[in-house]
Amino acid sequence: MELPHLGKYCQVDNCHQLDFLPFTCPHCSIVTCLDHRAPEHHRSCTGPPSAIAVECPLCKVPVVNAKGETLDAAMERHIVGGCKKERAKVKCSAPGCRKSEWQPVNCKGCRQNFCFSHRFPTDHKCARLAQPTTAINRRAIEAH
Repeated sequence: MELPHLGKYCQVDNCHQLDFLPFTCPHCSIVTCLDHRAPEHHRSCTGPPSAIAVECPLCKVPVVNAKGETLDAAMERHIVGGCKKERAKVKCSAPGCRKSEWQPVNCKGCRQNFCFSHRFPTDHKCARLAQPTTAINRRAIEAH
């Protein structure tokens, strides 16, 4: 007993099988049966787009080419369209340290930039630590 009002027929040539759980190809939108659900099993489909991501040499952001676009054209579109050049590294302000960081830590006490090794005031001998404590702070310390 066939129930043609339930399910759909496979649209692949030479198949036309009635399938109660049909698949719709996300690339070419044809209805297929279980046997023809993969893009390589139906001729009319081009399959997934051949998009490739390449890292921009200036800003290190992945650039993806659109369907039918060459990688060179995609890179040119990215660079012309507002590629932000690589930020310069910031040198650590601690005496004798040669490290540079992309994202330095700014000390709230002395307002200088430091690497992650010298980010704490005690690690870079912050000038704010050397200042005498105020009378209010002294009383608070003595209270404990």
